[in-house]
Amino acid sequence: MIKEEIEQGKKIAHQAEFIWGQETKAGQLRVERRSQILTSLAEIDSTKKILELGCGTGEYTLRLANTASKIIAIDVSIPLIQQAKQKVKSSDVYFVVSNAENLPFKDNTFNAVVGNAVLHHLNLNKTLDEIKRVLKSDGKIAFTEPNMLNPQNLIVKNIKFIKRLVGESPNERAFFSWQISKTLINQGISEVEVKPFDFLHPVTPNMLIPLVNKLGEFLEKIPIIKEIAGSLMIKGQLQPPLTKVQRY
Repeated sequence: MIKEEIEQGKKIAHQAEFIWGQETKAGQLRVERRSQILTSLAEIDSTKKILELGCGTGEYTLRLANTASKIIAIDVSIPLIQQAKQKVKSSDVYFVVSNAENLPFKDNTFNAVVGNAVLHHLNLNKTLDEIKRVLKSDGKIAFTEPNMLNPQNLIVKNIKFIKRLVGESPNERAFFSWQISKTLINQGISEVEVKPFDFLHPVTPNMLIPLVNKLGEFLEKIPIIKEIAGSLMIKGQLQPPLTKVQRY
């Protein structure tokens, strides 16, 4: 899978932001919202050291850097990392070409591990093992990932010729909310929350964005309907080790 992701990065590097729907006004609003979600869920501030998985061209890194936290951003794709370095000019941000399933960092290094649309490219259990290893004892995780119950995701992720047509890598998938919740809990992650969100499509015409946003806010509150939103916001916390009780 990692080799395929490296090749995919080379293939799409010249048009990655177009393929990911980040070039439109609606796409940029989606990036802004997701960045705010990651910052909030992971409680990122200037005192924290953050690992961003799958930084791509640096769109999210750029916004996370506004928190003045220390950030190490990784991706398996050299061309994408090169673009990210050109975009993000901050002494608090370091870019590393690395595989999230085999991180080159010491144990107990980061206060939080975050990422957008990255876990669904990876072997989830291997990646979670590495995340737990590099997190500090009370470290947090926050991710936004595609929701498999969304009709578009359901079609794109499961029909191969459509997947190729829209520029996705062969092993990309999406998550059911209960599936990712169960996996995180089984991996020993606590305080797990997975919520569907986002009805704003990146190709939404500019003049319709305010209306779609209002409608989306409403739909995200309606049981059953909210379950088909485009994405999932995912949070959790590493369980701190039990402390020994001193007896007198």
